[in-house]
Amino acid sequence: MPTDQPGAADRVRWEVPLALLAAVVTGACLALQSRMNGVFSGHTGPWLPAWVSFGSGWLILTACWAVPGYRHRVRRVRTALRQGRLAWWQLLGGINGALFVTVQAWSVPVVGVATFLLVAVAGQTASALLVDRIGIGSAPRMAVTGSRIAAAALAVAGVSLMVWPGADGDLLAGGTVLLPALAALAVGMGLAFQQALNGRLTTITRDGLATAWVNFTVGLAMVLLVATPPLLVAGVPSVGTVAEVPVWAWWGGALGVVVIGLSAWAVQHSGVLAFGLVSITTQLGGGLLLDLLTPTADREITLTVLAGAAVTVVAACWAGVAAQRARRRRLAATRRADGALVD
Repeated sequence: MPTDQPGAADRVRWEVPLALLAAVVTGACLALQSRMNGVFSGHTGPWLPAWVSFGSGWLILTACWAVPGYRHRVRRVRTALRQGRLAWWQLLGGINGALFVTVQAWSVPVVGVATFLLVAVAGQTASALLVDRIGIGSAPRMAVTGSRIAAAALAVAGVSLMVWPGADGDLLAGGTVLLPALAALAVGMGLAFQQALNGRLTTITRDGLATAWVNFTVGLAMVLLVATPPLLVAGVPSVGTVAEVPVWAWWGGALGVVVIGLSAWAVQHSGVLAFGLVSITTQLGGGLLLDLLTPTADREITLTVLAGAAVTVVAACWAGVAAQRARRRRLAATRRADGALVD
């Protein structure tokens, strides 16, 4: 019985808290990455940063091929495909990452940052419930309980309070606004599926960075496909313009490696909903902190925004506690089943 081995129970007990800590780090990295890409876009337009972000991340991960053990872990994917333990479509999580960046660049100028974020978060939390219920990833299936629905709804309410003061226009005000909003909803929903697929892939590679390499390879191919035409139409920025980009704004791809690597491991233990709510909360909180320390946003940090942040934190904590309780129930059920077998 694995749970009777020395330290096994303690290891299982700490899996969910460590996964949620990884979600906190992921959210902080996403907040900083958003600021980096925003500064980059301010100099060059939105399309070149997508290339740089995915391209630099892919180069970092490809450089890791110099380590023999890393190459072996990546090759496990090919072996799993050949043996039928992994389906080809389970490698496509990186597509949504590329689409998210592209849709963000296209829709934000139309609907505004606030509306994009609100709709994307709503899509992500709703699809996370479905993903956990179906069990697309490697984590055990989780029932759609009233508590989990309430935590997701509370998170959306908190995000609404945070971003609505900066929302632009009415989502129903004609097709010009509705189409970008629907695209934001779609890529938001895709985030939950991406996290689940990456978690499944990590059960094969046993290495979050190896999973990230697959993710970035697929994502880079998609970025080249969807971001190249608008970049050529808009015009490639001059060397002088690119040189004006601050050095620190070039590191978005490196943060993306951290995000994908951590999330690929963490969702196996926390479930997609809990991981998503905690990372969303930290991302919003990190963005709020950045706005306070280095103001660039055109909206004021009001009591309503701070109240929304507090509500979102409560929702994330609620989801985290629920995930830990679910893990403990599964562990107790396993122990009872093992005891019955021994008897």
